[in-house]
Amino acid sequence: MLDLTPEEARLLRDLADSLVAGTRDRAYWLTGVRHTCLTLLHQIALWLGESCDQSHPLTRTACVRPADHTGFHTDVFGHQWPQGQHRIAQPER
Repeated sequence: MLDLTPEEARLLRDLADSLVAGTRDRAYWLTGVRHTCLTLLHQIALWLGESCDQSHPLTRTACVRPADHTGFHTDVFGHQWPQGQHRIAQPER
């Protein structure tokens, strides 16, 4: 990891998180910037251990956004799912 203090890492994480959240559903956004921010979020989450504890209901990949985030969960691959969706919906019988 870079030679950052935990506070500097949190500031970088907040910037990357804002960029990821702001690029949701943007068809013409620079894909490279989004992927770089997702990778940053993943690395900072591993380093600080302060990421959201939710996993994607189908892929089981972890959310890389901060623990107290609002809006959609996002994994390192850019998959997103809404808050409160923690399990796969089952058809009614």
